[in-house]
Amino acid sequence: MPKQSLEIDVPEGYKAVAYRVPLKGELCLSKTSGVYVATNPDIHRLSVILEKARWRAENGGRYWSIQCDGKVDWFNESPNDYHYGKYLVGNYFKTKEEALKVAEKIKTLLAQ
Repeated sequence: MPKQSLEIDVPEGYKAVAYRVPLKGELCLSKTSGVYVATNPDIHRLSVILEKARWRAENGGRYWSIQCDGKVDWFNESPNDYHYGKYLVGNYFKTKEEALKVAEKIKTLLAQ
């Protein structure tokens, strides 16, 4: 079966998330000039959704996080499970002010 492709126009600030088509081969999802191109032998069964893109620091860049004692501290991003875990659970902020705001909400919630 020849490969088919589908262009997906993704709005600014969003990313395309594509799921593998079961038992029909690998999915290739690549971004070119703001357009994602999905290629698969069985493209008509492809399931694609859009989700709001979250900010993430560049490798070596700074981000802020809430520590277990409630204090806010900064970290330098690097490709490892520690930083990825903080990102996955949402304990990953662009500014100190954002992290402090969430830390206060957590403290208020836990005080109830």
